[in-house]
Amino acid sequence: MKFLPFENITLHTQLPGREVLKRLSQNLEPLDLFPSRFNRTRKLFEGEIKPNNEFDIRRVIWYKNGFLPRITGKITEEETSTAIKLKLRLHVFPRVFMTFFCSIVFLVLLVGIANLLSSKTLEEPGALIGPLIMLILGYGMTIGGFKYESTYAKEYLAEIFEAEIENTSNKKYKK
Repeated sequence: MKFLPFENITLHTQLPGREVLKRLSQNLEPLDLFPSRFNRTRKLFEGEIKPNNEFDIRRVIWYKNGFLPRITGKITEEETSTAIKLKLRLHVFPRVFMTFFCSIVFLVLLVGIANLLSSKTLEEPGALIGPLIMLILGYGMTIGGFKYESTYAKEYLAEIFEAEIENTSNKKYKK
């Protein structure tokens, strides 16, 4: 869904599964719980490769972005190519916080609309502008921050694996 902060995509490459894992490990550093921009290597991603050709990574950035997607993936070899199925999701904390924040602001907006409609005079419609702006900005920050970062992550992964990205309409385009 384009309006929610998650994506499911598939990369298709002609590389064998072993080579895909090798290239991923060459561009991967261990996850650092307390990152510092001064002790970083020049790797593109951080995380881990799990058993059964699965991985859990995120992009290495030097700035703060709470909406940085976590990328989980599974590498499967098909007859003529290798498929890398990716799930891009928000981390749990920003997902829960923004859901709570937007829900509270939406409830305030609904109460304001109900009060406005029950007064029958429509004297204070300006009181609804604040919650409406907060709702739009909260949603926009979440989607904008996530999509910005997911675009770069997909492009970097497609470049590393020499892959084509399969989008939601099942059309492929080369990156």
